[in-house]
Amino acid sequence: DGGGVRGLSSLLILENLMHRLSPEKDILPCNVFRLIGGTSTGGIIAIMLGRLGMSVKDCITAYHSLSRDIFDGPWRPKAWQTSKKVLGLTGDAELRSRRLEEAICHIIARYLPAEEKSALFGEEEIDPCKTPICRVFVVATQQSNGRRVILRNYPIPYEASRDMTIVEACLATSAAPFVFAPLTAGPEGCRETYIDGGLGNNNPVAIVLQESRLLWPRQSVKSLVSIGTGARVPTEVKQNLMSLAKKVAEMIVDAANEARDFESNIRLTEPSIHSVYFRLDVAESMARIGLAEWRMLGAIAQRTRSWIFENHDLLNRCVVTLGGILLNCLCITLRYLSKC
Repeated sequence: DGGGVRGLSSLLILENLMHRLSPEKDILPCNVFRLIGGTSTGGIIAIMLGRLGMSVKDCITAYHSLSRDIFDGPWRPKAWQTSKKVLGLTGDAELRSRRLEEAICHIIARYLPAEEKSALFGEEEIDPCKTPICRVFVVATQQSNGRRVILRNYPIPYEASRDMTIVEACLATSAAPFVFAPLTAGPEGCRETYIDGGLGNNNPVAIVLQESRLLWPRQSVKSLVSIGTGARVPTEVKQNLMSLAKKVAEMIVDAANEARDFESNIRLTEPSIHSVYFRLDVAESMARIGLAEWRMLGAIAQRTRSWIFENHDLLNRCVVTLGGILLNCLCITLRYLSKC
């Protein structure tokens, strides 16, 4: 899910899952999951894990640096910030976008092999000797019409891939209004402007299921894991401009309702998927931590670890489904290597 600095919670939960799955040896999520999707800052995490092949530990370190580098600096009072959002001023958003771009470029330079292109999306034929087991997508929104856009590192039938770099994909999916500037990309004459994928798609679990069926239409889902960033507590709507802007911002990033709707739907219509679906989310304890409050990272970590301790059985049930996937992925890897 998207959630700004609260994305650290998702990484800590994932780190615990990987440790339970392999206590004695670190394993990469890209070697466990065949598909990783994310929205907003969750999209950046998806790219780091799936496209760059980073370990969860390295992602956590990078996320700390990202949060501090992007959001550090003098902040005006909250009332001033809210009124600034209503007025649509974007100076700080453009500065934060430049900081985010620089930080992502630094991560790419460190973790992407020098001989590998920095493009994330293309239309090349899948080569079993080159295609990673893990596919990755992030969600963005077209500013012109509000339409959802899925940016992939793999081709699908009947839809052309968008030619974007890793940096552009990260900036597109995370361009939350008033927080980051919109991202304009594409060839001359066909350029499009993108904003945050969290506008209506902050929890991408339904898209993950949809994409998996496009990729593997004849295979059943073995495990579906949705990791949140902390549910938000509903607030009373007061009839004034500043509280309305705050309420709209909360509605934009609320993924809890999407999670409940998805679970209700699959429970009724697809019980086989419901039995392997796990929603892992630190609930109300983080609800009032803002998207940019990087100084709260310590509190986020503490509350997430408490949630992990309290949900031992849930996490173990999730790991049972992942264990079979890990074995299957190892077999696929060996098969690809034999072909190469």
